[in-house]
Amino acid sequence: MDDRIPDEARDAIRAELDADTAEYRDGVPEGEWTKPNRGPSPLLTLRVPPETLEALQVLAASNGVSVSTLARGFILDGLASHEGDDLRVALERLERDLAAVKARALAS
Repeated sequence: MDDRIPDEARDAIRAELDADTAEYRDGVPEGEWTKPNRGPSPLLTLRVPPETLEALQVLAASNGVSVSTLARGFILDGLASHEGDDLRVALERLERDLAAVKARALAS
């Protein structure tokens, strides 16, 4: 197998690089690579019904993220929604969730 870049692709890349101007380069700040997670995160394993996994896979693909990234976001959102709950906040959340369920039921 030949791992060479085709000449047409190489020419296109070279043209893009040559078109890059000093004015453009000087206007773009230097970036810095960062890695937010300093060490490996603990692993959590979940059992979900196949249709739930399929729905997660479809939603993750449509958002351009991995299933684990999507699920992690859902978990963090859920935890954040329960922080500092008092009875009033819990009732407001329950009313909001109930309204969302009613809206979905009426839409289907």
